[in-house]
Amino acid sequence: MSEETKVCSGPCKRTLAFSAFNKNATRPDGLQRFCRECQAAQKATWAEENREKTREYDRERGHIRNRFMELEHSAIVPSLTNPRKHFDQAFLEELAASIRDQGIAQPILVRPLPGSRLQETYTDRRADAPRPTHEIIAGEQRWRACAMAGLRKLPALVRPMSDAEVLQLQLVENLKRRDLHPMEEAEGYDKLRETTGLTAEGIAERIGKGRSYVYKTMQLLQLLPEARQAFYEGKLTRSTAELVAARPHTIQLQVLKDITATDFHGEPMSFRKAKAHVDDRYMLKLGAAPFKITDETLMPEAGSCRTCPKRSGANPELFDDVPHADTCTDPECFSSKKEAHYARVRAEAEARGQSVITGREAKEIMPDSNTLRGYTRVDDTQALGGQMKTLRKVLGKDMPATTLIEDPRTHEMVEALPTATASKLLKDHGITKSAPQEAAQLDEATAKRQGAEKLEKTWRQRAIEKVHEAASAPASGFGISGPVVRLLALLVLDGLMAEQQRHVASILELGKVAARDALESHIKTVDEGQAEAVLFLLLAEHDMRQLLDQSDKPAPAPHIEALAADLSIDLEALRAAAKKEIRDAITSQRVDEAAKAVKAAAKPAAGKPARPPKVSKEEAAATIAAQLQTVENPNKFEPGQRVRLKTDLRKGENVFNTRGVEADVLHAIGDRAWLVQPESPSFPLSADYTEMEAV
Repeated sequence: MSEETKVCSGPCKRTLAFSAFNKNATRPDGLQRFCRECQAAQKATWAEENREKTREYDRERGHIRNRFMELEHSAIVPSLTNPRKHFDQAFLEELAASIRDQGIAQPILVRPLPGSRLQETYTDRRADAPRPTHEIIAGEQRWRACAMAGLRKLPALVRPMSDAEVLQLQLVENLKRRDLHPMEEAEGYDKLRETTGLTAEGIAERIGKGRSYVYKTMQLLQLLPEARQAFYEGKLTRSTAELVAARPHTIQLQVLKDITATDFHGEPMSFRKAKAHVDDRYMLKLGAAPFKITDETLMPEAGSCRTCPKRSGANPELFDDVPHADTCTDPECFSSKKEAHYARVRAEAEARGQSVITGREAKEIMPDSNTLRGYTRVDDTQALGGQMKTLRKVLGKDMPATTLIEDPRTHEMVEALPTATASKLLKDHGITKSAPQEAAQLDEATAKRQGAEKLEKTWRQRAIEKVHEAASAPASGFGISGPVVRLLALLVLDGLMAEQQRHVASILELGKVAARDALESHIKTVDEGQAEAVLFLLLAEHDMRQLLDQSDKPAPAPHIEALAADLSIDLEALRAAAKKEIRDAITSQRVDEAAKAVKAAAKPAAGKPARPPKVSKEEAAATIAAQLQTVENPNKFEPGQRVRLKTDLRKGENVFNTRGVEADVLHAIGDRAWLVQPESPSFPLSADYTEMEAV
């Protein structure tokens, strides 16, 4: 069956099939009068004829596109895409006051309310409230300030814009403002990247910033909610926030806690201190790692450090201030690898039959990384036979099996030998740690310095007590007002060390616990006359900070001398009394020692023991190795016993001059160590039983 045809009414006048015409249901045959070709030609003719009219219409529309209006405040709603989410209330109040006095100087930029927001803005208002007609593009702070100033109407520049145009204008223009919070700036960059597809380089070019600046700002998006809140509250600066954001989430809260912890002035860490703290604790140099950083079998889930994304060299844009590319930024992973490495070393040592000391016993032997009680490291350089060598190099093949001791803080395995065993091995090899003459000279110089320090300390303490007695007399006041005296006393108190503060507290009978707080409370509550006496006492105590100068001569005591002159105190008599007291004590000690020597000489002399036969080095090494397994170190001290310390004791990083000082044993610390109270310093210290001898 042939297809039906129709004659075109257009310029072509052809007879064409129905398929050549567009449908039109209003006509009898259901088709257009013109064929498709004639319709297209007719539309092209109309477009050419109306081009000028279209241009005129566009010009008129463009004029309306940017027009000024005065809008009701209630007819305007904020934009949902404004990057600024936090507004400074103090700034808004200042702006409102300015608008109230002088009016608004610059109109806000708005657009007709998009249809997508009609439902949302209607449901947010009362039924009888006026409906919003425009949405803010830029100027929300001025709009809020106008509400605070009570303005019902405000000038606005109306510009019809699409959602994409609004978003781009808000992000690009607002992100250039200096008062925008860096966190909002980072969120704006991220939104600009999502909506426009711009890279960090493209965003940097668009806003006129450097690529590294944009990259670090966007890194702020890695902050956890707690860190963001601290940033908004002002506890973090932009620089310190970038330090926190660069850390993995697993340690970010700990870094935040460290940086925001306040000092005694109530201030958090500065950027310089924060960076030094982070570099020291959380930026770990892979070159100093005890394990092989390319070992993928140590922790298979972590893999090699060389290809790890947490290595600073893997993110040069983020860590451009880190000088070393091989720096680990994940201390937890680093610590786990160290523990895995030491566990492997420990297992290998046990397989070889070496002794391994861990846990509580290791902590008693090694209370800190620099102290080793009763043992000697085999790889530490020391003076042996007049040369600086290690014990391993000196003993060579004669060195017996070593003991591995786990450092309780770093979990590093330290190779060591019992000190007694090491000394015997060195003696068998004819090696001494130091020349006897040099040791004697050293002991003589130390004793001389200790004597000079004791003399200076004794007479100065007596002088300070005399200053307190004289200054506490009713007629000793100088007439300074009470508040000024208290302020001066607190200022002088801050300059004293803890030992001097405890000495002053003991003179004032304030107790030994929390001397600093007790003195501060005493200064604030004591009457004005006594406050002046406390000030003199604190001032005199400053001369206790240095007793001898670098040449071991008595250091000046200007504060004591000045106060002694004003309060009529005879310092020469105090010096002479202190010297006599020390001389009498030394004489009494020598008499006791001489009596002991006479008593010992009166005992019948025992026969000289026969000299044992010589043995070979191999036999001596074998005997010592066998004794290592059965060696016992008796610990027979008791609480309350009087002992003499054989070495200088350590507390933390401080070493105190306690060699030859007598002390009282307080109580045991584990199986090896004791807490002792020496004559100096005034606080207790811990000592291994090998570092003490009974008096």
